Amino acid sequence: MDFFMLNLITINLSLRIKSYNKGLRKSKVIKRDEKP
Repeated sequence: MDFFMLNLITINLSLRIKSYNKGLRKSKVIKRDEKP
């Protein structure tokens, strides 16, 4: 059970990191577009 829980936690963290990186990319693109 412990291994299964650790597996879920690592998958959850990896998904969060991926979505966080996507958000950073979007914000960078928006900032780039705002500059004249």
